[in-house]
Amino acid sequence: MNESPTAAASDASVPTPADWRALLLHRLPDDVAAALEQRLLDDPEALAALNEAEADLFDDYARLRLTSVEHAAFEQHRLNTPEARERLRFAHALKPVVPRPAAARNQR
Repeated sequence: MNESPTAAASDASVPTPADWRALLLHRLPDDVAAALEQRLLDDPEALAALNEAEADLFDDYARLRLTSVEHAAFEQHRLNTPEARERLRFAHALKPVVPRPAAARNQR
């Protein structure tokens, strides 16, 4: 994650995928997390961005693309329901079917 998850600290800024990812992993200061959560209530596009970030997070976990800190946070905060574990099984099942994007292949 190269971007600093702080864009949500200002109401005028648009949250980045890194901001949503950090929110999902509980890695933001409380005030920044609260600003993002408020944005979810105020901006219909914010929920779509959050859902996309969560889908990417499950895919990255299944493909072993998380840092050790992200990996631990994902297991602690995202795999705590049967639905989440089923979603992870689905992400694992897609690994051989859906190739990684070229940008992801070039990072390794």
